Amino acid sequence: MRPFLFWTGSLILLDQVTKWMARSWLYENQTWALVPGKIEFTLVYNEGIAFGLFQGAGIYLAPLAVLVAIIAAWVYLRSRPQDKVLRVGMILIAAGALGNFVDRVAFGGRVTDFIDLKFIHVFNIADACITIAALLLVFHWSRDLRVAEEAEGGAAREQAETKAE
Repeated sequence: MRPFLFWTGSLILLDQVTKWMARSWLYENQTWALVPGKIEFTLVYNEGIAFGLFQGAGIYLAPLAVLVAIIAAWVYLRSRPQDKVLRVGMILIAAGALGNFVDRVAFGGRVTDFIDLKFIHVFNIADACITIAALLLVFHWSRDLRVAEEAEGGAAREQAETKAE
């Protein structure tokens, strides 16, 4: 559990420090271009959830973030140490959910977003954690499904060979 708490806490801290920096250095809707037209920092506030959905509902969804983090911790604890992809995914989900939770509680339902890559909505470190976690979990579960199907196929072949004899 210590690695879960350490990495989740570290990512929440990174998320909150970078959001604080964005709020300190930029005013709302101001853009600072690192690579103009490609990588920019634009301070915006999201009162909804991912991709600007459900505007105004963010504060009501805050308790859901805590539930998601609790479930992620439970899955992490129940997983095998060898399931590294699953475990990293759970750390990232918990960190992302709690990072945005802190904003929702501290800023009346508003989440600070500032990373603007121009091909996707403006986001933050917590959002990136959640997105990366989703990709890792799809990879993990598809790999598990493939392994199960291969094992099932091998058992079916053995059964067919036994009947043929």
